[in-house]
Amino acid sequence: MTLEPSVRERLIEEARALAASRGWMWHDPADVTAGAEGGEPVWFVRSNTLNLGQNVLIVFKQSDREVVRAAYLPR
Repeated sequence: MTLEPSVRERLIEEARALAASRGWMWHDPADVTAGAEGGEPVWFVRSNTLNLGQNVLIVFKQSDREVVRAAYLPR
């Protein structure tokens, strides 16, 4: 599935806001990839993609952008 740039930016904004609300550090660059979780098409949004550690991972359903799960790897 091709992701429109405006949708990509919106997903990153939503992920960044969720990370901030949980007190998680957010570092750019961020990446958005398509996948599936539990048979549901999802978007994976990951921060700090050039490094291991201090990564935020937010998984959104593609259908309604509901958060499936969220995780933070501090180091």
